[in-house]
Amino acid sequence: MKASIKPRFLAGFLILCLAGTETCSAFPAFAAGAKAGVDETVYVNLDLYGTAEEVNVVKALSPNGTSEYTDYGAYQKVLNMSDRTEPVLGEDSVTWSFPEGRKERFYFQCSMEPEQTAFPWTFDVSYKLNGVPVEGEALAGASGLVELHIQAKPNETAAEYYRNNMILLAAVPAGMFFSIKRTQKTVNRAIASESTSESTAESTSESTAESTSESTAESAADNTTEKS
Repeated sequence: MKASIKPRFLAGFLILCLAGTETCSAFPAFAAGAKAGVDETVYVNLDLYGTAEEVNVVKALSPNGTSEYTDYGAYQKVLNMSDRTEPVLGEDSVTWSFPEGRKERFYFQCSMEPEQTAFPWTFDVSYKLNGVPVEGEALAGASGLVELHIQAKPNETAAEYYRNNMILLAAVPAGMFFSIKRTQKTVNRAIASESTSESTAESTSESTAESTSESTAESAADNTTEKS
């Protein structure tokens, strides 16, 4: 993947989105009672060279008539993204309770240690600046032609569930600071221009009013003199 970036290139993280769908629960889990439908997306933040640093799993749960759902997994943190319901946390499980007849989807996020799971791909990321290989850190603030090479290889050691149910999306944040600064300058110019226009309009209005008053006063004085 190549990008010609004229202003500045911001070295950032590669973000992977591993999307999958299943019935019951995610990460080989066992739900009690009626079957609930779950869509899950795994967000993996990689460092500059392709090593996983942060893993968050967002799960969209369709209760399908269930009033309770248990997801099994060793999570570092669990976040309710839908309402204020608090989960019941077990040693390696998360249980949610729902009002009867709930139809809305329920979203929650689970954070994991990167070492816990082998993903369906391994990654190697390398960079070039103006055709010359460079370290990723050297790209912060650099300008020129940037080449970002992402090599994804199938990982045969990953669980069969991941290999059969996941698709891969990748995103690289770049040039964010430039865009923000440019937008702020545009806003500042617009505000300054508006202030100048208002000041000019007020000055013109005041000058016109003063001229009219002076003319009226002079006319009145002339009429009085003629009558005298």
